[in-house]
Amino acid sequence: MVEMTGAAFVGGSAANVWGCGGIGARICREKTRHDQRTLHALRMATTAQKPQNETPRVVPDASEKLELSRREVLHQAVTTTFSGALAAALVISSDVEPAVAVLPPSGLGGLVEMYKDIPKGFSIFRPSGWNQFDTLPGEYDVKWQDVINPIEMITVLTTPVSKGKTTADLGNVEDVGKKLAESRGGSLISASSKTVENVEIYVIELASERKHQYLALSVAKSKLYSATANCPANRWNKREKLLRGCIDSFIPKL
Repeated sequence: MVEMTGAAFVGGSAANVWGCGGIGARICREKTRHDQRTLHALRMATTAQKPQNETPRVVPDASEKLELSRREVLHQAVTTTFSGALAAALVISSDVEPAVAVLPPSGLGGLVEMYKDIPKGFSIFRPSGWNQFDTLPGEYDVKWQDVINPIEMITVLTTPVSKGKTTADLGNVEDVGKKLAESRGGSLISASSKTVENVEIYVIELASERKHQYLALSVAKSKLYSATANCPANRWNKREKLLRGCIDSFIPKL
């Protein structure tokens, strides 16, 4: 056996230290290949654990968490409020009767239009195209007059009465009709009573040689309502449908 000295170790090459001559050189090459395979395996394992396309996860800080919490609370509040309002609307709508359109008298579509007096509290279909006059105390609250034949007109007058009075307090409808005919110098053609929306209305028709009248009388809301149609006797047959339709549409209630 040959003993290697320190000088020989220091001055010798790596080949001499590993004995890389002959068999030693083959061992050296095999070890190098083994180290390369180990390094390649480590690299593959690291790549498999962390995909290249993986999006890094961002953890929200305290302020972002607070903002998210506020949004969640607001969303929940809006959803709850909307659901409650919708439920209430459904409950209310089930108790409210649907609105009914007010139609003009039969056969008069286009010849009349609706008129409502909110302060006085009445509605009536009026002739389209007729002149309108407002308020002549003691004579009418509103008047519509034909442009060509001014004697043809419709008037509505309200007069205050004692509180609690009703149409029946005027007396029997036949008696009321007779009194009106006598005071106006005519004759009683007809007198009847009807109830519209729980309000009683007297309907009276009068005639004389020169004039024909058709009127509605009613007492409601501490007022005496009088809606009257006037027409020359010789034109009544031509105007009857229009004037009857307007007076029959009168309602002392809105």
